[in-house]
Amino acid sequence: MDGQTGFFFGSRGFGDDFDPFPEAGWVLSLEAQGKGLGFEAASAAHDWFDRVVTGRTVCMISVQNKASLRLATNLGYNAMREVDSDSGRVCLMTRKGPPI
Repeated sequence: MDGQTGFFFGSRGFGDDFDPFPEAGWVLSLEAQGKGLGFEAASAAHDWFDRVVTGRTVCMISVQNKASLRLATNLGYNAMREVDSDSGRVCLMTRKGPPI
């Protein structure tokens, strides 16, 4: 089973409320999906971020990817707005720090 999660600076041109912040991303192979592995891995990455880097993070998720939108919500992300990107309609989300 393969997957990755982490943080990067995408500077995608979506504005000052998105671009300057570290962007979180995650991807899982089809056989790894639906087993809680994505949440486990992304939670571990966010736990590290909250201890070592701290601060606000953002993410961009296809509006059709309900599982990833649910994962982001479980990680503490809130929707900012929907925009069109090269890959279609996406939801821009933000997380101001660890969920309480």
